[in-house]
Amino acid sequence: MKKIIAFMIALLILFTGFATPGYALSDSQSDSIQTLLDDASRISGVPGMSISILANNEVHYFSSGYADREKGLSASENTLYELASVSKSFTGMGILLMEEQGLLSMSDSIHKYLPWFTLKYQGKHVDMQSMTLNNFLHHTSGLTNGPHNQNIPQGNTPDMLQKTVEMLVDSELSFYPGEQHNYGTVNYDVLGLVIEIVSGQSYEDFMKEQVFQPLGLHQTYVYKEDAQATGQLAQGYRSSFFMTTPYNAPDYSGNKPAAYIISSTKDMARWMGIQMGIVQDIPEIFHTVIEKSHQGDMSVPAVNEMYYAAGWSVNANQTIIEHPGGNPEFRDRNGHIAK
Repeated sequence: MKKIIAFMIALLILFTGFATPGYALSDSQSDSIQTLLDDASRISGVPGMSISILANNEVHYFSSGYADREKGLSASENTLYELASVSKSFTGMGILLMEEQGLLSMSDSIHKYLPWFTLKYQGKHVDMQSMTLNNFLHHTSGLTNGPHNQNIPQGNTPDMLQKTVEMLVDSELSFYPGEQHNYGTVNYDVLGLVIEIVSGQSYEDFMKEQVFQPLGLHQTYVYKEDAQATGQLAQGYRSSFFMTTPYNAPDYSGNKPAAYIISSTKDMARWMGIQMGIVQDIPEIFHTVIEKSHQGDMSVPAVNEMYYAAGWSVNANQTIIEHPGGNPEFRDRNGHIAK
């Protein structure tokens, strides 16, 4: 079967995708893609962007502009960008790995792990015993963007994940749990805290040791300091009056499981190859976990014909798997994967 996947990260804004044929790229096609990328960067004013394309078993990298314009550092496949909500696919992988290891079940009650965590619907406390980890994995908890992500606390101390989830205590839900799928970034912060409690490790150390290293993702980071030490971390930018200026956003490390993992297009090409089954040199347990992570929750209605799986939006027959993301300084899109 011919397989193609593209991953793109851009500083500041999203660069929309393009169709590519299901075979190795010719020199003329590569030149056309590079020209398209350069034109998109120039016209949009984006300081820098990078993409990786998997065409069957070959990986192609393209970049345009700068990882840090002021320092003259060019963007490349090794440039490190914040992944924004694409981070959720990693957190989903992490907690499903724990299930496969027998450490928890996604049908477990959230009360089992966070007995102090309470939520309300129409002014009354909901039965937290009936809310499962799956409700948070599939965004069916009633925690949604807008009302529940506006007060995420700033900071980068080790207790920020705990503080972020505590911020949600007694929140008024947007709908009764299990009634629908409505995206809410903080759902994955709740899952991140469960990972900490069950593993006895910090979320960061668990992901590094149990997910990134076994999968060979050596340019993927959960500690910003580690990414900075490589000298490859991109400078973020924001736009104002048609001009882009460097912008260092506040730290929201308590939102890391949902939005602040850092990686390169080189690692993301491998990550996409893992999702597609192209990359095989991974521990056997992950093959089962990946299959689980692509299974959307069809107990609730689809949204724009897509269901939510584990950090992925998928269609009914799992032939399309995708996830966009955006932080204050970066925009990205993790694949439109056609199986």
